[in-house]
Amino acid sequence: MSAGCVPIYSDVPAHNEFATGIPIKPHDKIKTFAYGCRIIKYVITKEDIEEAVKYALGIGKEEYEDLQSKCIERAKYMYSLFKQRLNSLIEVN
Repeated sequence: MSAGCVPIYSDVPAHNEFATGIPIKPHDKIKTFAYGCRIIKYVITKEDIEEAVKYALGIGKEEYEDLQSKCIERAKYMYSLFKQRLNSLIEVN
């Protein structure tokens, strides 16, 4: 995103925290457990991916440039946030 590449990503909470681009909404989610951890698997079909790619290939120059700009700004924001939090991540008590 920082280079202006518009990602196609799954529209799920973990990705929505940082991504901007073309989201793919999952059809379903599967809740399970493994190794004592709760796991949520989101179901996205091949057709969903193809539809998102077709959409991406069909957007006009103005829409692409707007989305590209939003991706760059989002990446800058996430990097800034990371730098702010870096010290607390590596602090040793």
